[in-house]
Amino acid sequence: MTVSIVDLKLMQSRAKCLHDMQEINDALDRMAIEITQVLKDQQPIVMTVLNGSIIPVGHLVTRLDFPL
Repeated sequence: MTVSIVDLKLMQSRAKCLHDMQEINDALDRMAIEITQVLKDQQPIVMTVLNGSIIPVGHLVTRLDFPL
């Protein structure tokens, strides 16, 4: 199935923003604090499960303050 640029623009114009970047960054900050508290004395390996998680995990690991 192919989607035209017109269809994409129409979908985008109808889309609703569920969370803005500040909310996402705040959530990543909270997650990083909790993960750091639990894993700071260990050497975890970070693996993503789905392709769509690569970018959020990339933003998350930059907030972790211990060796990975």
